[in-house]
Amino acid sequence: MENVGPVLLMCWVAGALAVAVVANGRGRNMFLWGVLAIVFSPLLAFACLAALPMCGFALMGFDPELHAECASCKGPFRHGALRCMTCGDVPARRAAAATAPATGEPDLPHQPRVLS
Repeated sequence: MENVGPVLLMCWVAGALAVAVVANGRGRNMFLWGVLAIVFSPLLAFACLAALPMCGFALMGFDPELHAECASCKGPFRHGALRCMTCGDVPARRAAAATAPATGEPDLPHQPRVLS
């Protein structure tokens, strides 16, 4: 019975890490949920997390097969999309400009308008 304390502590921390990973997958703040799980209880934190709806990119259905990450805002956009729906950046043209030889002329006559 002497070694129950360290084993219980390791299980508690492992449960808190598991809650943090699940929270990240559901679009929640990983650090906040990990701290809440350590302070209160991993089981209680997991139950609260399961009761909350998904949010962020997890709600939008980010699929690595269909989406890429925008270099400007880190939001998802579909492969082959002309611009990011989150920030309005033009990632396809930026990637083409990075691989094209420099001619001294801009590839766009004007900058795309960012809607806020």
